[in-house]
Amino acid sequence: MLIEVMDINDYDIQALVDSELDDVQESHVRAEIRHSPASKERYEQLCAQKLLLQRWWKFQQPRQADDKIM
Repeated sequence: MLIEVMDINDYDIQALVDSELDDVQESHVRAEIRHSPASKERYEQLCAQKLLLQRWWKFQQPRQADDKIM
């Protein structure tokens, strides 16, 4: 089975993490991640970063209960 892997860059991996790719693009980027340890490592870094940012942002939002007290 011949697997065609395209050259991808950091923006492609970021777009995958942010769900901004169409099905064909996503398939190509995921194939590259499976076959490239460096791409896989970058993907994992970006996923971890996104999770941390989501957690941080969640705690930056004012809580409704706090708003009612003031």
